[in-house]
Amino acid sequence: MRGRRRVGGGEERARARLLERAMKAFFQGAKDVAKKVSHSVNKVESALLGNIPGLRVYKSYELGAQMGSAGPGLAFRVYDARPRKGGARVSVWLLDKRALAEGGGQEGRSRRQAAERFAAKLKAGAARVGKLRHPGVLRLVEAPDESRAGLALVTEPVLGSVANFLGRYARIARVPAALKAELSELEAKVGVLQLLDALAFLHGTGLTHASVSPDSVVLTPGGQWKLSGFEFAESAAGIGGADALPPGVGGGAASQQGGHFRWDEGFEARGMGSGADQEQELPEAPALAYTAPEIVAGGVPTPAADVFSLCALLHELLERKPLLACGGDLLSYKREVERIGTGAGSAFPRVPAAERRDLCLALAPNAAIRPASAALGGVPFFAGDASVRIVRFLSRMLERDPVHKAQFLQMLLGAWRSLPPRVLELHVLPPLLAELRDEASRVAALKVVLQIAESQDQETFVRCTLLGLQPVCASADGEALVMLLRALPVLVERWPDKAATEADLLAMVVRAIDSPVAVVSGEGLRAVAPVAAKVDYAAARKHILPRLHERGVRGTTPAARVAAVEAMRALAEGVFRGDRQTLELMCQSLGAVAQADSSAVVVAAVVKTGEVIAANGGLETAATKVLPLLCPLLVSRALTGTEFGALVATVRGILETVEAKYGGQAPVIGAAGSGGAVSAGAQRLPASGSSVASKPMGNWDDDLKVKALPGTTPAILAAPSGVPSSMLPPQSTVSDPFGMPGLQPTMGGGMRPMQAARMAPASAAAPMAPTAPAVTPVLGAPPATAKPGAPVDIFAGMSLGGPGSSVVGGVSGAPSMLAPPPRAAGAAMPAIFGGGAEAPAVASPPRRASGAPMPDLFNAGAQALAAPPAADNPFGLL
Repeated sequence: MRGRRRVGGGEERARARLLERAMKAFFQGAKDVAKKVSHSVNKVESALLGNIPGLRVYKSYELGAQMGSAGPGLAFRVYDARPRKGGARVSVWLLDKRALAEGGGQEGRSRRQAAERFAAKLKAGAARVGKLRHPGVLRLVEAPDESRAGLALVTEPVLGSVANFLGRYARIARVPAALKAELSELEAKVGVLQLLDALAFLHGTGLTHASVSPDSVVLTPGGQWKLSGFEFAESAAGIGGADALPPGVGGGAASQQGGHFRWDEGFEARGMGSGADQEQELPEAPALAYTAPEIVAGGVPTPAADVFSLCALLHELLERKPLLACGGDLLSYKREVERIGTGAGSAFPRVPAAERRDLCLALAPNAAIRPASAALGGVPFFAGDASVRIVRFLSRMLERDPVHKAQFLQMLLGAWRSLPPRVLELHVLPPLLAELRDEASRVAALKVVLQIAESQDQETFVRCTLLGLQPVCASADGEALVMLLRALPVLVERWPDKAATEADLLAMVVRAIDSPVAVVSGEGLRAVAPVAAKVDYAAARKHILPRLHERGVRGTTPAARVAAVEAMRALAEGVFRGDRQTLELMCQSLGAVAQADSSAVVVAAVVKTGEVIAANGGLETAATKVLPLLCPLLVSRALTGTEFGALVATVRGILETVEAKYGGQAPVIGAAGSGGAVSAGAQRLPASGSSVASKPMGNWDDDLKVKALPGTTPAILAAPSGVPSSMLPPQSTVSDPFGMPGLQPTMGGGMRPMQAARMAPASAAAPMAPTAPAVTPVLGAPPATAKPGAPVDIFAGMSLGGPGSSVVGGVSGAPSMLAPPPRAAGAAMPAIFGGGAEAPAVASPPRRASGAPMPDLFNAGAQALAAPPAADNPFGLL
């Protein structure tokens, strides 16, 4: 039994071990499958996204669009990138070793080894760049990142290489628009001078670049030309020595075969070959078309070789063709060098002869007669060009003393127009905008910046100028602020949107209006119209109108008030056109301004603004708000004859418009018996010989004996001696600003029929003939039998009620209406027009005491009209 148990236990343990092994094998197989799947996914992702496996740069930076290509043979693809953790933009250079190993005529292992050697050269050149610090040398942001599949460099932002701007787009999937821009002669001169400065620095440290070509020169977004591609740099020791390179990849003279480069190893298509050829071949030596003859002959690279290469590049930039059209053929290269040396095919044919000599010396086959890099920048070709001197001065403007800055900026006012647009954007505007931060030269620099901004379109302005002007708009004062305000019509058109306009320009205008300096405040008021048309309606109403009222009412000079009123006129014509509520607020403010200052210029400005409000606010606004504003100004002694005539014409025009629209709508009541209305063309003057003409009219001063009730306004002002009352102008009151007969304010503020009946003896009245024609109401003496308190027919102008009174019909021959019987004291008033509600009894105004002064109705009305709103909130908007 025990033996069987032991056997059974051994079998169980064996099965458990087998199961454990099977499970391990299964999980290991699953892991292998997962790794294979992951690898396949990574390969697919790399193929789709263009990523190179194994590079850490993808984790640290977010790559954007491809900017260009650079490096030997344009092997690097250059991308715009931004750090994932935030920070300044950079450029990421990617080299795909797999693509280099798969292309070309070489096969298998040897091709992969060539790609590894080439990548090692590029990495060593990047390491050299990291040790150099100069504005003309490309700055490396972090150490090179290499994997089995590729190499990545992170540098300062670049647009691409000079080769891209010359039309070579190797390894660029989609060519950006920036690379299609043509480099002008001035830009080429400035760029070569920047490279000469960089070469002078390198030569001072004992380093020779040995590979200056369009592939190794890159352009930054700021227009700077910088050297890269130090793969073939030479130096006895230090930065460029052999100790800076891995063994076997070149770098010093001792590491080269026989002391010189070889162009017979995979370099047949190098130089001026096509883009496809350049992609397939791996350059093992500098570009032959830009290499000095002594290097091709086997000599060691020297600083003179860099001068030759740079002048060859300059020739291609100016003439749009290479100096040595040899491709990768050594025999063609020798023939081209001999041609240049003998002068049969002189270089730089477009350069004047006086300036060509120094450039040809830099291309001489004999290195001993070439000028040094530091001296080449002073030859007449560069130093004799005024535009080059302007750009060079601007590049070092921060180092200049204030006196030279002022002289230069004064000269630049008329000289900047001759500069190409790209030079203005890249080399002129940036230093000028930086100079705006300096109080000493801000005004002089701002003059040039504003002139350039006026010549730019909106897209260019936003890209190049906006960011530099925004801080100035927020902090400028004095003369700089006045210049910005005068340029506001241009700036408003260039500013990108309403939000930015409100934040920058509207805030600047408000700050100028509030300024205690009269010149600044006046310019701010004149700048209201252009900025108000581009900002939000509510912002203009909230921030501008209250300040215009404040400046108009409390301005220290008539000029300030006139500027405020003219700003209101511009707003009425523009942003507030048709806004009745805002225009009525303007009328109230204008009345307060006219009351505060009655000088000629202010009154004339108020009149013109009132005309604009009447034209843009509608007929109702013109009748109810503009006329009460303008009518008191008719008696202003400040107006000239011409201004008074214009004011009268405006008032008359408004009245005629009102009459044309509403004049035919009100019925004119005829005789009670006939019930007919007077037609629009009916005769209203009494006929000759009628009873009206022969009716006793009483004494000439009877109408002056009417007395006003205490606290109310008399019906008519006292007339001068000998002037009939019918010639007196209508009177204006607060409630009746137009002086139209028939309406007077009641004690409670409402409207009631005018007390037009005049006090006269009863014997002066006589009945009218029944066949009299229609009569225009005459404010003369009433019938003799009229009693105080008799109601008035405001349409026919004849009194009703009382013994002996009568009403004339509107048609000739209409029968007269019998006078109603006398009304008992306290009895209800009979209906005037038959039917309708009975009118209340109206008390007659009491007589004025002898010697009491006549109330000044007109001035009282004007004062009530022009009473200023609350000073702390004139428009109720804040």
